[in-house]
Amino acid sequence: MQGWSSESQTMVVASRSDFDDFYRQLRATDRKPVVAISIANGSHQPGIDVSLLEKELGDAVDYFVLEENATFWLTDALGSRHLSVHSGWVRIYPADPGWVDGTVMAPNLRPSMANRRLFAERVVASALEILFQAQRFERSEIAPNSRSMEVRVTGVASATEILVEGERRQVGVMRSHQLWPGIPADRLVVKGQTLLGSFEEKGLLGEFMPRGIEDEIENRVRGIIGDGAIVLARVEMIESDRVGLLLHPRFRIDVTSDGSMNMGTLVSLDDVIAVEVVDIDGELTAAFSDDEPTCSISVIPDGPPWLVTEDMERPALGTAIGGDADHISEDSLEPHLTPAEESLLGELEQVEMEREALKRELRELKAQLRRASKLSIPRVFDDLERQFRWELELEYLVNIPEADRERYPFDASFVLGPTFLESVDRLVATGSISREKILEVCVEVVCGLARIKPNRGVKEWTESKGGSQIVRTNDGARAMRVRLQQGTAGARRMKYWKLATGAIEFESVGVHDDGIRA
Repeated sequence: MQGWSSESQTMVVASRSDFDDFYRQLRATDRKPVVAISIANGSHQPGIDVSLLEKELGDAVDYFVLEENATFWLTDALGSRHLSVHSGWVRIYPADPGWVDGTVMAPNLRPSMANRRLFAERVVASALEILFQAQRFERSEIAPNSRSMEVRVTGVASATEILVEGERRQVGVMRSHQLWPGIPADRLVVKGQTLLGSFEEKGLLGEFMPRGIEDEIENRVRGIIGDGAIVLARVEMIESDRVGLLLHPRFRIDVTSDGSMNMGTLVSLDDVIAVEVVDIDGELTAAFSDDEPTCSISVIPDGPPWLVTEDMERPALGTAIGGDADHISEDSLEPHLTPAEESLLGELEQVEMEREALKRELRELKAQLRRASKLSIPRVFDDLERQFRWELELEYLVNIPEADRERYPFDASFVLGPTFLESVDRLVATGSISREKILEVCVEVVCGLARIKPNRGVKEWTESKGGSQIVRTNDGARAMRVRLQQGTAGARRMKYWKLATGAIEFESVGVHDDGIRA
């Protein structure tokens, strides 16, 4: 190869004989994970610093750099480009042969011309995740001169390095994979968080190895969700009638289709979306939501939210410390390029930017489609109360199956209080909840369904905590409340009166501790 030489642990696949050796190793049943690094068409060297990968991953994996022809040979040998590595990309093949039939994921990582640091960190993180899942990765042995102590997180230096401070203000570095492989450091810890483990003092920067953290993940997730909450989830699996969502890297929940639409048209793999999760008779169920998330789930206890959307600002990475620290630098990832290669990389970067813009547009279009798949009610009456009543009846007909309508009849004798519609418009205008969600809950109250749904939490509205129910003096109507949202102190509630006749009078919607007129 021109302008590039292999590292000591890395095999360069240039000739057909080299490829045969590589392919035999790839298809072996007893091997380490394989990191296949493809050189892009028209280039003469990898788009990533291979020595950096060797330093981070050591001999836990085997490294192969595939020249242009070798990438084509691999595609032919595997009989599918979906199993091969794309030109210029990096693919990690797990030791488990299940990657051949798709039962085990072999991540195919696209290079980032705009952020080579991030690309290198993603390759390292993905390899560590594969090693962790296969239980081939072992924690480093605790050094004999280290000692147990509690440290405080002071920041993050990169996606894989966390800065900590010991009890005597010793400064140290902890590798993120020691906590949770495959998750960026700023999604694992927050400044000020404390951890227990072993600290080894080594010059300017010590090394810290955390103890295993006890965490009953399912119990913690259920405790955060309670009987219902709106949270972020990452799309892990898509089928025509089902979408698998990760609320936590090791806790999945599904959204199922009602049969009216292919679920693949609503979301894409790895999308981060809001879902409403409720506990019904001990089983968590989920549905897409347009509302803002009301709680967050961390990878480890006391950590930051695991997931963020593009609209949320992520914490900036801390400034890397000099001296003995092994930090990833931009220079180490910047290959020496010829003018022709510089031009090619510029074109690739432009294509990448356009691709990312199209992906953002696709995500937004799918979000719009999810919103459009819900009932869309036009304005047909000038009279606001008449319009609301019509919307409620239509919501009832669409969402209550005909077979259930006799059991849960629509009671049209309900009353709209003098300020109810004003409170609806005010709450919707804040963007904290949709009009459709308010209509849905109103229907459940009117037909009696809300009382048997645990996530609605129908209860008496009392004068104080543990106090007596509020009763209206002029007609004896009793105050009630029902949940519109769950999960936070500011979750939205609806207040209504249960009249002596049995009919409902809607009072107002607002945050949970808004008062009710008596």
